[in-house]
Amino acid sequence: MGAPAVLLVRFGSLGDVVLACAAGQALAAQRPDLQLTFLVKEEYEGLVRAQPWAHATWALPQGEERGAQGLDPWRARIRAAGFTAAIDLQTSPRSRALLAGHPRILRWNAARWQRRRWVSLRWTRPAPVRPAWLRFVDALAPLGVDAARAQPPALAAPKEALARAEEMLAAWPGGPVTFLAPGAHWPTKRWPEASFLAVARRIVHGGGRVLVGGDEADRAALPELAAWAGTEPAARWFRGPLTDLLALVGHCERALTNDTGLMHLAAAAGVSVSAVFGSTHPALGFAPAGEGHRVHCAALACQPCTLHGRGRCPLGHHDCVHRILPESVLEGAPLRD
Repeated sequence: MGAPAVLLVRFGSLGDVVLACAAGQALAAQRPDLQLTFLVKEEYEGLVRAQPWAHATWALPQGEERGAQGLDPWRARIRAAGFTAAIDLQTSPRSRALLAGHPRILRWNAARWQRRRWVSLRWTRPAPVRPAWLRFVDALAPLGVDAARAQPPALAAPKEALARAEEMLAAWPGGPVTFLAPGAHWPTKRWPEASFLAVARRIVHGGGRVLVGGDEADRAALPELAAWAGTEPAARWFRGPLTDLLALVGHCERALTNDTGLMHLAAAAGVSVSAVFGSTHPALGFAPAGEGHRVHCAALACQPCTLHGRGRCPLGHHDCVHRILPESVLEGAPLRD
């Protein structure tokens, strides 16, 4: 018989998957007798599969986690695998339905009530929420894993991705590279496009290069920045798989980001991150994990106004981002040693 196996479930999103990797690291370091299978959405499967502690990855096709019928084959697969424990780091109705009936389920503390107090009941003076990556590790305590000995998530890129990164950088000579992540799913989490563009131009003017990360929706939402990156020789807007982006970011001097999944990816790549928080707040437990990062937060009385983001500022001014100036973000960005 092989080593006892456990199943870790975190479907998405990108930032949460990156932070959940801290649990995989801790399990491998403190319980090397256990083999870990990570169940994740297929868009993030390559990223997890590259990690040395992931003995196996199961890729959930997009949309298949929705609806009971789509989950039935996965329930059967989980039963057949005979996992000694199932670690639910999603704790959604779908993940609960997926794991229903398993004899040993460990769940993380999503701190939903504490986080909602920050949005709706700030006058009760809630304490800052324990960082999410540590709460993911906390779920492993019944398996003998001590969160006090855990390390922030650190992601490894596949060898092929590292080789492609070296090739791209060799063909793109210039000064130190700064990674920009100017997009976000929710508009209220975005620092203004003009601010990112001002920072990018100052970096290039100073002899540096700019690598921009973001999907097609980000490009559509940031047309001026996308056009500038398409014509500026010292800039590139990256298109490609997450594993290749991880490898490239690992070569960067620093990262300037919104509060998004790419913020967590950059931190896990070992880069010093300077992150702008708009409608959310670092006290909710999702600041960049680890040391050497800097958070820019206006800390207005109305902030945070949401747990995840909004389509528009409910007060109409969006001062939480407009009050953060390009000079303060650029000059306050820590440099990599």
